[in-house]
Amino acid sequence: MPATPKLALLAALAQTGCLVGGGLPPSRLDVGPSVNSVDGASKSHVHITAGAHVASGVFKPGLPFDAGIGYVVEHIAVKPEPGEEASEAKRGAYLHGAYAEGAVAVPIGPRGSRTWFGGRTELLIDRGRPGFGLIERIAWEGFTRANGSGPIKSHCAFGASASYGAAAAGVFVEGGYQWLPQGGRAVQVTAGVTLRLPAMAAVALVIPYCK
Repeated sequence: MPATPKLALLAALAQTGCLVGGGLPPSRLDVGPSVNSVDGASKSHVHITAGAHVASGVFKPGLPFDAGIGYVVEHIAVKPEPGEEASEAKRGAYLHGAYAEGAVAVPIGPRGSRTWFGGRTELLIDRGRPGFGLIERIAWEGFTRANGSGPIKSHCAFGASASYGAAAAGVFVEGGYQWLPQGGRAVQVTAGVTLRLPAMAAVALVIPYCK
């Protein structure tokens, strides 16, 4: 049986098009200013964590816990030490590494919101030297269902996208103790905004050289 015009067109696109796809795990992002005290001297910096979290992957108002792993980075505002070049001090102003976190949910706040009490362990790296951190965290967020799917339509591409889980926005405050890679010890306090994104995936067939 001869192919219909639509099937013939799809076959031609499959041969000449480019199949692309991607996805994002259920995620949480924290961003905020932070201050730490090292040997009595206070330093300000920007604190960012991004990771995959259980509570972002399901929409369940009564979910009792969250757990996640991810990446932490901090940019510390420092001045070059005596005899140290500015470029060396700049590289040393970044701490980064991995974290693991757990939290319990408490029904504090209006409907559609939740409060988290949790703790985080951090493995910090600077110029190949390891450090360690223990952080306690309190957060409040408003959340909603983020399940959905739909087509991707364009004159140059077509496909489908889908999401599953919860989307949320809120605020957090945290504090803790860090054994820094440089050898010092720091007391840290951070406050900022927290965002959640559901698991997302998309796939599309793109026609090359299409304008």
